[in-house]
Amino acid sequence: MKENKKNGVPILLVYKQGNDKAINVVFKRDIGEDEKLSGKIPVNTYYDLITPYGYGGFKGNISNYKNLNKEYNDYCQEKRYICEFIRFELFGDYYKFYDGRIETRMHNVVRNLMIPIDEMWMDFKQKVRKNVKRANKNNLKVIMENTEEHLTDFLDIYFSTMERNDAKSEYYFSENFFKIKERTAWRTDTSKQDMDREIS
Repeated sequence: MKENKKNGVPILLVYKQGNDKAINVVFKRDIGEDEKLSGKIPVNTYYDLITPYGYGGFKGNISNYKNLNKEYNDYCQEKRYICEFIRFELFGDYYKFYDGRIETRMHNVVRNLMIPIDEMWMDFKQKVRKNVKRANKNNLKVIMENTEEHLTDFLDIYFSTMERNDAKSEYYFSENFFKIKERTAWRTDTSKQDMDREIS
């Protein structure tokens, strides 16, 4: 999620308390720089947090969520973080212990890939089975590659799909995001980020 300034500054939060250890990655955004609040709230005063594209929340070895939540709330108040938007990690249980307000905006589909293929096939909706049959009939191929040989074809499909779905600009990834060398440079860059501070 290094696409534009609107995403904010990446921060790695580290929580340590006894045997409990966890991390959380967030982006800090200055609310005073938001176009809807410009001139109404001074810059460098209040901030909001969002998790990176993907799934967020504290991840690690946590036995005392009550203490984690207290430390995190105190930290957010000290830093003047007045709200946060979390995309909870799919397979963790942090969402069960989160003490903020939770609102479901979308659903994710998780499928067990260990069941027999025939059983999995029959579990798909009829429309999905029909689309797979049509794809097979038309010799559709799935390509996984570590080059940019088919990048232009992919981008044509990606951008036309985003336009057809009338996606908001913040959900678009640029062409550079998909380029191998850019993604490698981004991973190197983010690994050098300093931690904001240890919580506790």
